[in-house]
Amino acid sequence: MIDPSLLELKHLSYLDLSGIDFQLSPIPAFLGSMTQLRHLNLSGALLSGVVPHDLGNLSSLSVLDLGGDYSTIYDLVVDDLMWVSRLSSLEHLNMNYVELRPTKDLLKVLNMLPCLLVLSMSSSRLNNTNLQHACINSSLLNVQHLDLSHNYFYGEFPCFLHNMTSPRYLNLGFNSLNHNVDWINGFLSNKCHLKSLDLSTNQFYGEISTLFQNLSGCWRHNLETLDLSYNKFYGHLPETLGGLKKLTYLKLSHNAINSSIPTSLGNLSALRTMDLFDNQLSGPIPSWLGNLRELRKLSLGGDNSQLRGRIPLSLGQLSNLEILSLSGSTLDGTLYEAHFAKLSKLRDLELYSLKFRVGFDWVPPFQLEVLVMRSCDIGSHFPQWLRFQEELVVLYLGNCSISGALPNCGFAVGFWGVIGTLVLKRSWRHVYFEFVDERIGTWFVRNCM
Repeated sequence: MIDPSLLELKHLSYLDLSGIDFQLSPIPAFLGSMTQLRHLNLSGALLSGVVPHDLGNLSSLSVLDLGGDYSTIYDLVVDDLMWVSRLSSLEHLNMNYVELRPTKDLLKVLNMLPCLLVLSMSSSRLNNTNLQHACINSSLLNVQHLDLSHNYFYGEFPCFLHNMTSPRYLNLGFNSLNHNVDWINGFLSNKCHLKSLDLSTNQFYGEISTLFQNLSGCWRHNLETLDLSYNKFYGHLPETLGGLKKLTYLKLSHNAINSSIPTSLGNLSALRTMDLFDNQLSGPIPSWLGNLRELRKLSLGGDNSQLRGRIPLSLGQLSNLEILSLSGSTLDGTLYEAHFAKLSKLRDLELYSLKFRVGFDWVPPFQLEVLVMRSCDIGSHFPQWLRFQEELVVLYLGNCSISGALPNCGFAVGFWGVIGTLVLKRSWRHVYFEFVDERIGTWFVRNCM
């Protein structure tokens, strides 16, 4: 529990107890008497119960962080938000993963926080009724960082979003919002300071080229992160997409985009993530991808992919790459040692319907943690190069038709409840196995210790 001896620190203005395991003890009411506090951070501190209304006495507070994560979701509960309205100096409010009990006071409370710049209420069980009248004369219009992801908003945007003057970070992912691309264009037109936009996992729809066709809006100058994945966008990606010069994160996966990969993306030299997986992309995988030396994640292909041609050897020059996912039933998809020449930072490799051809004595430059090979042609025996993968945690070799002895490589194999999925455990030493085609679903493992 939080020690009441803190009360002896009469002039304390900054208190950060984040990440401490308080073993689900409650937030003590006495914190509300520490009236000199300007910064209170209890995020991820394994606290539980109803947040005491006494915190409303901290009228000098500029930062209040009660946020958690998936492991602590709804351990903390706010049963009445009115105490927050007394924090008139508050600039930063984080209640991610805190359960906000059904209340009609949210808008009223937020309007009494004139200094608010950061508002995070992800996974807080909010819905349209909480913010339906927040259009004008709202403190929300001045918020620069807004995270309302993983809630229950549906239909159209809460109308105050259109009138926000200076958002820099906006995350509305994992809701059920439904707007066409023209509305999004209008929304973005005056968002000159926007750096990060996440609209993933909603029901947005329309011709995606409309969004990028005319990058005349001032938002294009500063945007660094764009996530439109898991929506209903279709059509082709225009060359103008390469005009987002500061872009570091581009995720358009799981839509119905049916064009080739625009050449202009090769100009995005700061790009760290390019995820176009599970669209209907066509044409070749361009060799210029090897010039994007800042790339940490590259994901191409998917069940509907129409990418064709050979996989360029230039991918082996991506020396910062950590995650590589390639799928190619329509590709001339053979991977050689040269494809991995400089991938020393690679940790996650996921391959689907490809051929893998390396020498028997090949020593990879990387140490993988995750390896997935589904329906790949990797030869008839267990890959010998895996004996060098001492950090491997998860191995999936589904429908690869291999058999034989597992190399003596300091780890062993156990099934993870799904045929072909392996969790590697160093405590075992020698395991023999045989995988038969996934469609038959038969397998055999014999522990030879």
